Amino acid sequence: MVRLLHRDKSAPVLNYSTPAQRINSDARILSLFVRLTKLVGLPDSVGQIYGVIFLSDTPVEAAEICTQTGASRGSVSQGLRLLRELWAIQLVETNGTRAEKFVTQDHLRLAVENFVKLRIVPALKDMESELDHLQHSEDAQRPALAEKLEVLRRWNKHGKKLLPLVSGFLRTMPLFTRR
Repeated sequence: MVRLLHRDKSAPVLNYSTPAQRINSDARILSLFVRLTKLVGLPDSVGQIYGVIFLSDTPVEAAEICTQTGASRGSVSQGLRLLRELWAIQLVETNGTRAEKFVTQDHLRLAVENFVKLRIVPALKDMESELDHLQHSEDAQRPALAEKLEVLRRWNKHGKKLLPLVSGFLRTMPLFTRR
């Protein structure tokens, strides 16, 4: 049996009846994070790293993440940097140690908003720039290609219009908070 316990201003702590249940549940939660990160085009290692930090009752060092995931130090370092950039995790100060320790942010909404701002918006701008370049190429005179370029421009335009709606929707989502 798994019960969810809450502490003051901290992440929920899972209380398991047996160690085997914890291992099985932790593996399933890690798998869930890997699937979610794949869904948005991020590497599996990022989902594993986030999952290890999310499941921990205490702040986690990079070396511990390497041990639990089997990932290299470089891969973990790169994943931590990306998760910090997205505001999915934060660095916490600990007394008496030089090693950096991490915890997950309380609001997943911030991570999703930052993913949109740091990944999707630049991708749409790059797409627009590439379409401008293609529009001025000799091939753009072919009717079939000109038609395809117009379709891509519409998609890009609709994507740009959708971003403020997505951001507004995310701000109304209390489900994306752990508290």
